[in-house]
Amino acid sequence: MINELGLTLKDVKKYNNYIKSNVAISSAVTAYAQIEMMKYKTLFTDHIYYSDTDSIFTDIELPKEMVGNELGQMKDVLTKMKTNIIDKALFLGNKQYGLSYYNKEKSVVIESSTWSGAKSNTISWEEMISLSNGNTIKKEYDEVFFRSFRNLEINIKKREVKVKANTSKLIKNNNYQPPFIINTYHKLNNQSVIQNFITNTKLIAKYIFNRL
Repeated sequence: MINELGLTLKDVKKYNNYIKSNVAISSAVTAYAQIEMMKYKTLFTDHIYYSDTDSIFTDIELPKEMVGNELGQMKDVLTKMKTNIIDKALFLGNKQYGLSYYNKEKSVVIESSTWSGAKSNTISWEEMISLSNGNTIKKEYDEVFFRSFRNLEINIKKREVKVKANTSKLIKNNNYQPPFIINTYHKLNNQSVIQNFITNTKLIAKYIFNRL
């Protein structure tokens, strides 16, 4: 690129760097978010169906102090979706899931999909079921941006994507199995010593059972 622009290294050093990003900071934020999520995984082990860097799907209501709009609190996505409950859900892998719910505001059943590598809400519920059975489907998208560092060009083309479920997260009987973590001694845990002992014993038994 320097040669193409007819510049020298001395010329390049004269330009100020206006990039306001830092890989170390973004990595630290992601890592801290994953650590923060562990308290939910240890407190609500038997009620989590899926989790990501900053979110969980659960079948119980979280304590009120954990939910809100303040920094560090969880947001209730059901309110944004104008519903009270998810009627059907398929969790097939990391960032690979589909939801079906009744929207009270529009009085219709809405099916949504989130799939890494595919556009949001472009995979139907029938296709999600097909993917859950190990099948591969093809999706074609218009107006996909492609960039070429070799030619320094950006082109807009059609793109065909092959979609298939992966197994990077352990799912058993359609229930997410959290990693084996024994750490019930944190500030959100108000259990007694005996209750902690029982919880840890259950976690160990569940870990052994899942590996059988």
